[in-house]
Amino acid sequence: MNEPSIELAKTLLSAGRIAEALGACRRLVAQTPGDPEAHFLLGLASIQGGNLEEGLRHLQTAARLAPEKAMYRRSLGGAFCRAGQFAEGEAQFAALCRLAPQDAGAWGELGRARLALGRLDEALEAFQTVVALDPQRATAWQAIGGLLKDFGQVAEALEAYRRAEALTPGQPGFSSDRLYALHFLPEADDPRLAAEHAQWRQGFRLPEGDRAFHHLIRDPGRRLRLGFVSPDFMDHCQAYFTLPLLAHLDRRHFEVYAYGNVARPDGVTAEFQQHVDRWRDIAPLPDAEAEAMVRSDRVDVLIDLTLHMGGNRIGLFARKPAPVQLSYLGYPGTTGLETFDGRITDPYLDPPDRPDRPFVEAPLRLPHTFWCYRPPVQARVPPKAPGDGPVVFGSLNNPSKLNEATLALWAAVLAAVPDATLVLLAPGEAHRARLRGALAARGIAEARLTFLDRMAPEAYYAAFRALDIVLDTTPVNGHTTTLDALWMGVPVVSLAGPGAMSRGGLSILTNAGLPELAVADPEAFVATAVALAEDRPRLAALQAGLRSRLAASPLMDEAGFAAAFGEVVRGAWARWCAGASA
Repeated sequence: MNEPSIELAKTLLSAGRIAEALGACRRLVAQTPGDPEAHFLLGLASIQGGNLEEGLRHLQTAARLAPEKAMYRRSLGGAFCRAGQFAEGEAQFAALCRLAPQDAGAWGELGRARLALGRLDEALEAFQTVVALDPQRATAWQAIGGLLKDFGQVAEALEAYRRAEALTPGQPGFSSDRLYALHFLPEADDPRLAAEHAQWRQGFRLPEGDRAFHHLIRDPGRRLRLGFVSPDFMDHCQAYFTLPLLAHLDRRHFEVYAYGNVARPDGVTAEFQQHVDRWRDIAPLPDAEAEAMVRSDRVDVLIDLTLHMGGNRIGLFARKPAPVQLSYLGYPGTTGLETFDGRITDPYLDPPDRPDRPFVEAPLRLPHTFWCYRPPVQARVPPKAPGDGPVVFGSLNNPSKLNEATLALWAAVLAAVPDATLVLLAPGEAHRARLRGALAARGIAEARLTFLDRMAPEAYYAAFRALDIVLDTTPVNGHTTTLDALWMGVPVVSLAGPGAMSRGGLSILTNAGLPELAVADPEAFVATAVALAEDRPRLAALQAGLRSRLAASPLMDEAGFAAAFGEVVRGAWARWCAGASA
C-alpha cells in the first residue's frame, strides 16, 4: 500500500471513497500531528463519514494550528452550525470575514449563523454586505426581504424580494416569499392580491402531460383517499390545528395520507405519523417524483396546508396530481393557481352575503370556524390571574404586522388610558428604535413601552400572564396568537377589515362568544379597548372565564370540526364526480 499523502487523501475524498480517505487521513495525522492540512482533511472525511464530533475536533485543531487559513475557518464554522452550535459557528464566520472581507460567501454564512442566533440586526448587516459585494446573490436578497418583513418594513422587503425574483426567473420559491409578504402591506386589498398572483401565474410554466384521472371511480359516496401536504408536520404552530383534525377524521369515510416536506423531523413529526394511515416523505423529492408518488397512491383529494409560505410545494400542486385540490390553514388567501379547485374558509372570513373574493379558488365555507385549536403541552399552565394595578396592553404578534396603521390605533388607546403600558414582541434594536420613534411621534413616551425578544414556547405563554388586554394588529390580524391569548386568559380587541386576513379576530372572537370585542372601525376599536380597561370588574370576570369559554366553543370541538371539514371535502368531491369544478 502506498504511504499516505495529502494528495492521496484529497483524491480519495473527491472520489467519495470515504472509508479509504479516513484510513489515509488517520495515518497522516499519526505521522505528522502538527500538520494542519492533515487534521483538516481528517475533519472533512469524518464528517462525510457521519462522525460530526470527530470531524469538529480535527477541524478545530486545523484552525488552531493555522488560524490565518480561511478555508479552515469556513469549514469549521459550517460544522459548528451543522451541530447546532451556532454561537461557535458565528465566531468562526466572523473571523473568516476579517480574514477575507471581500468574500461575499463568507458574509452570507455569517448572516445565516446570526439569523439562527436571533441576532437580526447583525444578520441584516451581514446580508447587506453580501449584496454590496455581489448584487447577483439571490439568496441574500431573499434573506434581506425576510428580515425587513419581520421588522415591519414591508415595502422595502417587497423590493428585496423582487431583486431575488429577477435573479431567479421561473423559480417559484422566491416569488412565493414576495406574494406572502404582500399580505402585510396595508394597501394590498383583494383586487391587488388577485392581480399580483395572476401576474406571477403567467410567468410560471405549468408542466404539460396527461392530467386525466380515468382510474378513479366517480362515486360521491365512496371512501375517499385524502392527502395533506405540508412542511410543518413538526413542532410548529400548525400542529395546534392539524393534529386534532387528523386525529378525528372519520376513517370509515376517509383514508388519510400525509406528504411531509419536513426538513428536520422531530418528536411531533412522529406524533403526526401516528395520526395518518400512510406517511410519505417528499422532502428529498423533486416535484415530478412527488407527483408520481401521489398519483401512484391514487389520492382523490389533495390538500395544501401552506400556500405561499416557506417550504411550500406549489410546484407539486401545479402539476395537478389529484382530481380535487384544495387549500387550507396556512392563511386564508389565494394560491393564484387554477389547478386548485377550492379554498377552505368560514362564514366570518368570507361572509356568504358579500361578493366572493376575486380569487381563482372557489370559497368552501366551514359552518363555524376556520381553526380548531389544541394548545401545545407548553401552554398547559395556569392562565392569567386578574390584577388591580395599571392596565398592561400588549401584542405578541409577529413584528411584521406592526405597521403605521396599527401603531396609530394603539397610540390612541394609550393616550386615552394615560397610566397604561404596552408590551410588544420586537426583536432587534433597529426595529425597536422604529417603534419607539413612531409611537413618540404620537405622544407615547418610551417609558411606557416594554420590548420582548423571541422566546422559547414556555416563556412565550408565560408572557401572556403579564398582560391584561391584547390589542390586535391590522390589516393582518393575529390568528394563532389570538387563540393563545384567549387560552391564557387575556381578552383581545380586534379591528375587522374587508379582507379575510383582517377578519381572523372577528372569526375567532365570534366563535368564542365575544363578538363585541371585534369591531368594524378604528373609533370603535379605541372605545372598546378603553372601556374594557376602565371597567376592572368586567375585565377580571372576563379573564377568569376565558379558558373555559374557549374550551366549550367550536374552536376546540375537535370531533365536530373534523366532521364539518369532512363534509366540505366530500362536497368538493361530489362536484367533481358530477363533472363540475369543486
